[in-house]
Amino acid sequence: MSVAEAEYQNKRHKARRETKKLYDEINSYLAEHDLMLTEGSIEDPSIISAPGSTKNAENNRDPEMHQTRKGNQWCFGMKLHFRIAMNRLGVLLFLFTWISMLQADTPAADLALDVEIEPGGVMLPGSAGIAILKITNNGPDDSPAFIGWGPTDNGVGLSYPPLGFTGVNTGPCGVSPVGQPTPGNFFGFQITVNIPPEEFVTCTYGFTIRETMVASQIAQWGTSPFGPAEDLNRTNNSDEVLLIFSPLADMRPVPSASWVGVLALVFMIVLLGIRRLI
Repeated sequence: MSVAEAEYQNKRHKARRETKKLYDEINSYLAEHDLMLTEGSIEDPSIISAPGSTKNAENNRDPEMHQTRKGNQWCFGMKLHFRIAMNRLGVLLFLFTWISMLQADTPAADLALDVEIEPGGVMLPGSAGIAILKITNNGPDDSPAFIGWGPTDNGVGLSYPPLGFTGVNTGPCGVSPVGQPTPGNFFGFQITVNIPPEEFVTCTYGFTIRETMVASQIAQWGTSPFGPAEDLNRTNNSDEVLLIFSPLADMRPVPSASWVGVLALVFMIVLLGIRRLI
């Protein structure tokens, strides 16, 4: 190895060390200030190409295929959608794929989710309730909705709220044909019927409170278009409610007096008594 090559290798290794040191410092800062992105979902559509030639027996392209432009390049075929979500513990929440035809203009559906729990208030273990999910399509195109929920902080770590869904459901929703729920996910994944623009559907899910040592926990549901439609407004895709499993969750403990406080109180009473005698 020549002197120039050795010097180049030394500089390259030094740059790697400095880069790693810089990344470690950045990650440490983000983790210390609770700014580290540790959970989320990724969706990636990939194009499956199909022959665009008309030199065949039918003198025509495949009627089930369509064309679209990706950047400055025109493509002909079908689109494979791939979606994956993980929480901050690295647990896979859902993973599914579907295939759709390419279209010149990608449809868009702005889905909004509102969640209510009845009867509300304190729900002790063993009591029954209903989760009411309202999914609104603000348009401009129609689309079915994918519904799921995720683990939340229970004061010790992340877990699904202790709701045991009974299967007593109403509304135009059903179990999703794709997606595999993780252990503890008793809600699973749901799919609605096609929702036209400016309309909504309401689905209810009966549940009972399972035995738990948690006094209260937030339950969070989310929705997204199921199919080729894109949701350009992600700010209204989720909703959450606070579940209270113990009346102690709403009570503030009254601090008990320490022995120092008791002695001080006795001393003041004695001092006042002596002053009155004098």
